[in-house]
Amino acid sequence: MMIEKIRPEKNMQYAELLNPDEAARVHEASAELLESVGILVHSEKARRIFAHHGCRVDARGGGVKFPRAVVEKYQQAFVPAFTFKGRDPQFDKTILKQMVKPQSPNIYAALSTAADMRTGSYAPGAIETGILQMAHSQMAHFYNVPAGGYIGLSGAHDNDAQAGYETGMKWAI
Repeated sequence: MMIEKIRPEKNMQYAELLNPDEAARVHEASAELLESVGILVHSEKARRIFAHHGCRVDARGGGVKFPRAVVEKYQQAFVPAFTFKGRDPQFDKTILKQMVKPQSPNIYAALSTAADMRTGSYAPGAIETGILQMAHSQMAHFYNVPAGGYIGLSGAHDNDAQAGYETGMKWAI
């Protein structure tokens, strides 16, 4: 008799910051911004690729706007998963690119950041960093792609109570 191994990630309950309607609103707002404002792209080669795939490109200013149809087309092209093969199959890890190489794997990754209000500098240990990463991970689930990010960081300069607290609190959420 063959017993199927239970994979913990299939049974894991994830913390949620956004409800499904809020995640859909974030997606809609993102699509609207990409279409109306766009992004600044310094690489001429990248702008040519975007133009070839239906984006509106401002060659002088370097702006690229993404029509909703383009966003939806490439959202549908996401490969939901790919597998890193270990020497021993028990260590295989299934994880999850589209305009340049359609059907290639993708990871929704973000470096969530919060600022120290006194100095304006990056505050990797701020609890807000963990909360933002939670929202980024939820959006990856919304798009059905694996998430990557940075949690467990600390702004402490020593391995002390501050480092332990900041690191531990991110894992707790």
